[in-house]
Amino acid sequence: MNILIDADGCPVVDLTLQIAKRFCVPVIILCDTSHQIEREGAQTLVFDINEAGSGMAGAQHLFYHR
Repeated sequence: MNILIDADGCPVVDLTLQIAKRFCVPVIILCDTSHQIEREGAQTLVFDINEAGSGMAGAQHLFYHR
């Protein structure tokens, strides 16, 4: 199990990371090129805002079509 955070509009990124760390659940932060958000203890995937399918839609494609 992973926690996916659409961090472009998520006000609780840090809180989510604290809880995930407590339960040893990996976190993947998803954001676009205008909001590059990186936090210790999480992997960040940055999507080009100009490409079709960026953000959560792009993440769904990434995780379900590999």
